[in-house]
Formats: sequence, C-alpha cells, structure tokens
Amino acid sequence: MTIQGMSQGMAFTNMSYYIQDTGYPGGPDVEECGAGIYDGTQGTGIYRTAFNMDAGATTTGAAIIVFEVGNVYEGAAGSNAVDYAQPDKLTWEYNGVFNSEYSAVHMGDTDDSGSNPDVMHGIGYMRGMIGSEVAASKNAYSAWSSPGAPLSQVTGSRLLSGSESLTWNNTAGSSTTYSGATTPDNDDLFGSTAQYAITADDKEYEYLDITQAAAAGITHGTFKDLDRYLWDSGAGTYASVSTGNYAGVYTGHDQEETADINGNSFVGSSAVTLHENDNPYASRQAMMVVPVVGGGIIDIHVEAALHGTWHRHMCLCPIKLPKWGNADNKTGYQADESPYDNATDASRHNFSDPSSPTSGAIAGSNTTFYHVNSQDRQYRQQGIASWSGTARSGGHVISALNVDSAGSTEWKGVVNRFDWVFTDNGGVTRVPVGFYAIDIGGTVYVVEVGDTNTAGIAQAGVVKDVTA
Repeated sequence: MTIQGMSQGMAFTNMSYYIQDTGYPGGPDVEECGAGIYDGTQGTGIYRTAFNMDAGATTTGAAIIVFEVGNVYEGAAGSNAVDYAQPDKLTWEYNGVFNSEYSAVHMGDTDDSGSNPDVMHGIGYMRGMIGSEVAASKNAYSAWSSPGAPLSQVTGSRLLSGSESLTWNNTAGSSTTYSGATTPDNDDLFGSTAQYAITADDKEYEYLDITQAAAAGITHGTFKDLDRYLWDSGAGTYASVSTGNYAGVYTGHDQEETADINGNSFVGSSAVTLHENDNPYASRQAMMVVPVVGGGIIDIHVEAALHGTWHRHMCLCPIKLPKWGNADNKTGYQADESPYDNATDASRHNFSDPSSPTSGAIAGSNTTFYHVNSQDRQYRQQGIASWSGTARSGGHVISALNVDSAGSTEWKGVVNRFDWVFTDNGGVTRVPVGFYAIDIGGTVYVVEVGDTNTAGIAQAGVVKDVTA
C-alpha cells in the first residue's frame, strides 16, 4: 500500500471500526462530523473521539481535521497570549487506514497588537508527536520549566544525535546543555524538590531511552500509566474509563518509523516533530486531510502523555476541495504532465497557449488541481474576531492577493504557503514535488510543492512557497 500519496493499491469500504487500545476494547460515543470542538484537559492519557461522515451534505470527499496543542488566552496580548505548545499526537483511522501527518498553517494576528496579517507563523509539514521542544514541568499546572518534553527531534528518545543540542533540567534542578549523544538523567526528577518527581520505580520518561528501557524490560519509547478517556456525548466531556495504558513508540524523523504500541505502522506512527519555544504558534492550526469514500466513521486517537497537557481538535464533514484559481485549467505544468523543474520555467507558463511559453522552450499544459483553503476562518479555532485587531482569519504570503474578489474570508482557489494540495477534489492523490504555475485573476504565480520534514525530505502534497 502506498501511504504517502494514499492513491495506489488502496481499497475503501463502508466498514467502520475503532482503534483498539491494547487490552481495552470499546470506543467513544460517535458525534456528527462538524458538530463541535473537543478540548482535552483531564490529564495525561489517551483521548478518543469518533465522527460520523454520513452527517454532512456529501459522504465522499475530503474531511478536514484541525488539531491544536497550544492554548490561547483570547483576552491576553503579546507573549502572554499563548501557552507553550505542550507536545501531543493525533492519529486518525478510517477504514483500516491510519495517519498522523499535519501542516501547521497559522498566520495573521497572534495577539491584540495589530500584527501583520500576512506573517506565516506555522512551520508547515509535521508528523507524529508535535509541539514545543521545551514545555511544562512534570508537575501539572506548575510554572513552566525546562523541559517537560524530553524528546529528541531526531531520535525521539532522551538520547541526542550528534548534531543536536537540547537543554533540560538535570537531577539537581539546573539547566544543562548537552551536545551529541548523552546519557539522560537516571531518575525522573525535574527540579530541586520532590514536587517534580515521580516515584523511583515509575520512570515512564526514562523509558524513552532505549538502553534504560531494555534494562527494565520495557518497550523502547513507551509512556506508561496513562488514563484512557472516551468521549461521552451525554455528559459533553471525556469520561475516564481505565488506567494502565501505553503510548508511543517515538523514534524521531531521522530514524526508521516503527509500529505504534498497538502494532500499527503508518506515516507518523513513531515520528517526533518539535519546534523551538520562541514561536509558540509554530505548531498551531495543524491541519489534516482524510479522504472519505461512502461515509462511515473517522476514529481519532490523541496521545497526551506529558503532564500539564492541553489539546483541541475538530473534524469537519467531507467536502469537494476548491480548485486552484477557483476554476478549471488554472494550474500549469509541463506538457508531459510532470511539474516544472524550476520556478523560472513555471513562471513562463502561458495559460492562453501552454504549448508556447512566454519565453524559453519548455512547453506546458493546463490542468486542474485542488487545495485545502487553509485561511478560511472556519478552520481557525482560536484568535479570530474576538480580538480588536483584524477580523480576518489570516492573510496570504503575497499581500497583493489579499483582496475581496479573491475571497479574503474563504480563500477558495488562492493557494497559500503550507496548504495541502491534491490532483483530485477528494484529497486522495497528493500533488507531486515540484514547481507549478497558477493563474489568479490573470496573473501567473509560481507554487512550489514539497515542504520538507525535519529530516530535510520534501513532502508531496504540501506547498513550500508561493511567489509572484
């Protein structure tokens, strides 16, 4: 099965079943798609929701999930407007297909200071466990300290690769920077007092280190003793139903991805995508796309394994994605239907007569591609009209495209940086890496597809940049 493009060798059925947490069968109450926003704040654990894809206007199309791991205080301004993004992980499952890939697309005002709406704060493509590199202490709701997330971006464990440098508290409570592979703390003290400690025989964070995990007879990368929370529709909240669950494994972007704790292998099954703390908005508005065929159930499984966690998600009903340029044949590529090799050739695409470029000798062809119009305010969970600044959900990396005629509230057809892009309107086949032309209002812009992951590998289906 081809997972990256999710377009070859895949069979969809109307069967609907749940991710089974090992040893704990059963699932959450099923809500209608688009029914609301779901916050998880009860504590460390596995959170489960499920959404009925038969409840919308169509049962076949792209269902959009938006995931947040950094809580915003709408009444605050500046640096106080957002907590550090405590790392969490969302995996969706639909008809036996699992995935944990996102594109973080938050742009525009981040507080009440009237900041430039055309600034992209999101970091684009992510997978697996996402959030800030340094977050809360191990004591829930305590003051922030370094770090609550002892996860290496590369290895996914407490051990660093030779190219990494990460600061965390040692057992004495001081901050020490390690460069290269190191031995992590030999206990779970995160501060100078027992307030930050977990009992000596309960070292779940230490099991992120493969050596210590093996010595303890524990699977490398697993967190332990997590609660299990299932969505209760009647109560309108999550109900804690059991303890003793596991999450993980987390191996990082530069390591071969392995199966998760339930034995499922998929893109994002063990990856870690963390960002520096200086931009707490970097992983906000993390958007996912589920190709839905014939309705059924999307099951969502959130791993919130770090103390002090906060996460939020919503799952919208299937839609037909908008076309590039909001019309047919507004996308340009080479005559052989492959992407252009560079931005210069793409910028010479002649939509009136694609076989005759405006200059040069690279003949083109017109086609129709589709995108997730990420700056549509329906996808913005936090920070929209409640602030006194601009009421727009966000801007565009090319400010000239911020005009009402282009759809400044919905942005249909106006492809932006980090948008998900597809060759079909159902979100099944991702646009290959390369350069393309787009016609917006008679002006040709260049869309580069292939935003990179933290290992520097270009990803099909995610816009890296848009240039005039």
